[in-house]
Amino acid sequence: WTVRKMRLHKKHFEKDGSGYITVSADNGEDLWQLYNIIVGGDVVSADTHRKVQKEVGSGESQRVAMRLSLKVDDTLFDTEALTLRVSGRVVGENRWVTQGSHHAIDIECGKGRSISVQKSVWDSFALSSLEVASDPTSKADVAAVVAQEGLAHICLISGSLTLTRAKIEMTFPKKRGAAQQGREKAMKRFLDAIYMAVHTHVNFSVVKVLLIATPGFLREKIKEHIVLEATRGADGSGTVGGLQSSSDVEKAKEIVENKSKLVLCHSSSGHRHALSEAMKDPKVLKRLEETKFAEEVRLLRVFYALLKDDDSKTAYGLASVKKAVEKEAIDTLLLTDALFRYA
Repeated sequence: WTVRKMRLHKKHFEKDGSGYITVSADNGEDLWQLYNIIVGGDVVSADTHRKVQKEVGSGESQRVAMRLSLKVDDTLFDTEALTLRVSGRVVGENRWVTQGSHHAIDIECGKGRSISVQKSVWDSFALSSLEVASDPTSKADVAAVVAQEGLAHICLISGSLTLTRAKIEMTFPKKRGAAQQGREKAMKRFLDAIYMAVHTHVNFSVVKVLLIATPGFLREKIKEHIVLEATRGADGSGTVGGLQSSSDVEKAKEIVENKSKLVLCHSSSGHRHALSEAMKDPKVLKRLEETKFAEEVRLLRVFYALLKDDDSKTAYGLASVKKAVEKEAIDTLLLTDALFRYA
């Protein structure tokens, strides 16, 4: 299985709130977190390319690799291409580019290149986003296993953000004849891998619900296997994952103590997008009532219900909301991402 986590190489903060971080973006989730952290006025340093003249007045140009620092004007996260575009003005000395020139850096994931972000003030939102990026388990209060035979995703959900912490893919033999025994062994390996992923990535001191969403009866098998192996691990007789340390035993005990948090629900497949189906199940929503995810969903539902039944109790759009603020008539304020970041 694969594990995904943003690498934080360095961070330094001054007493006045200024400071910088240096990270690597290994996947799209890392880029999304960077997108949440970077705002206008920040200084971002990263590797890039730019066309420059070979010689002054020659008219000939060449594409040169360089590292530039930009004072950020705008950012754009492309969910399809999984790239983060940072636009702004060049700051600092560079032999190829004049200071103050406009440039755009396209940051791609998985290149292993470092990105530095410098802020004059690291506010609570930026620090919280950094904490989630470097340790998603610290904020995610919902975890999920969405699976089908041979495919599983282990996810953490914090508010509106879903992070894939492990992806498991295995090939199963056909169901007929002598291959049946091979199928049973493959299923055991598959369930063991899911258990180890839950063991590694789900922090039950924070997580309030672990959803197990699958087609058919696979979810019952997964739950039974997780509880069985955790029970074995708790008394020191576990075999999954090799030799057990004292921390493995404590983690297994934690799973056993929190087995009531395992909630079974239906999904059409083991692909990550199928998780959205499970989230619509009324029984699941009931169990999610005290989570951050449920709170965001609840607030949006309240807004749309008021908008439909009594729109005099709602305000939307900058001018309308500004009047409500002046009258001190706001109970709940919802902001779009773009307005929050660049207002």
